[in-house]
Amino acid sequence: MKKSTKIALFGIWGVVLLWAVLMIWGLFLVAWEIGCEPSEEGLVLIPVVLVVIAGCSSYAAIKLHKSWRAWTAYIAAVVALALISFIVTMSVSLCLGLKKVNDFKKEARAIPPEQFEEFLQSSPRRENYTIVRELFKRPEFTSEMLHRIAQAALSEFENTPSSIASEKAWLVAAHPNVDVQTLTFLAEFPNSHVPVSVASNPKTPVEILKKLSHKNDIWIDEALAKNPNYPQEIKERLRDDSDKRIQHCFEKIEKK
Repeated sequence: MKKSTKIALFGIWGVVLLWAVLMIWGLFLVAWEIGCEPSEEGLVLIPVVLVVIAGCSSYAAIKLHKSWRAWTAYIAAVVALALISFIVTMSVSLCLGLKKVNDFKKEARAIPPEQFEEFLQSSPRRENYTIVRELFKRPEFTSEMLHRIAQAALSEFENTPSSIASEKAWLVAAHPNVDVQTLTFLAEFPNSHVPVSVASNPKTPVEILKKLSHKNDIWIDEALAKNPNYPQEIKERLRDDSDKRIQHCFEKIEKK
């Protein structure tokens, strides 16, 4: 075996070993950084691995008498290794992400009802969407608790507008234990995302629904069209005047 061939083979084995080390390191980072977005660390390594393999393979192909067959084989190997690294990283990351989501849901189910408000106001996890959404599925919320949470969400949104504040208000408006007083209060929430939830709730008074219909918001109109308590004459106006999405919404309702 020629010296150049040996060098090329050692180079290939070195690249494979480097790829394996980088993949193990990437998967370790994904597992370790469980508090970050799944796959974020591992996916960053994929282009790095690809560049390293491509560079070394190119060098090896040139050393092997500039053979186009060798070049084609090494390019195929590069693509295969990159694909394998992507699939493995994504698979592990998905498993870790699902496990993390499941752990968050378990945490939300374990919070005692008397600590609901305290958790939503002061817990380090209060901005975790998975926990907050799972928490609002709990039936232990009283109408009084929901009203206080709505007031706190509005105060938080006015001080520092954030999506988590409007998300909490939206979840309050959608909760089965919310009362008319809270729905009326949330109908004027400065984020349009929340009035949509109010417009969807069958408990919302007709007077509030009529006020919401004057906002000329397509999302609110779509929610109003689905609300069984919305006056029929106003629904007919929406059917005639609104865009195709609202008309499609009515068509879906009629088919049920």
